[in-house]
Amino acid sequence: MFVALCLSRRLEDFPDEVIEGGHMLKEVSLASNLLTFVPNDAFETLTRLTTLDMNDNMLGSLPEQLGLLTDLTRWGSTSSRVPVRPVI
Repeated sequence: MFVALCLSRRLEDFPDEVIEGGHMLKEVSLASNLLTFVPNDAFETLTRLTTLDMNDNMLGSLPEQLGLLTDLTRWGSTSSRVPVRPVI
């Protein structure tokens, strides 16, 4: 099953829907929010994630676990303070 989740609602806190969607999510858009922080465990269950859009947020960094998402092929963080995808 392929699931995409788009949560562009001016959110200030990382949404539980992303963590709860876990293994089913392939695409997540958190663009155009006010996120400043991503929890350390936010990406642990997202083993199938191929697309992550974090554009237009207030992020200064992301958890190192993001680098473990080996299927991630599309990544966006423009207009955030995160310059590149973390690599482990």
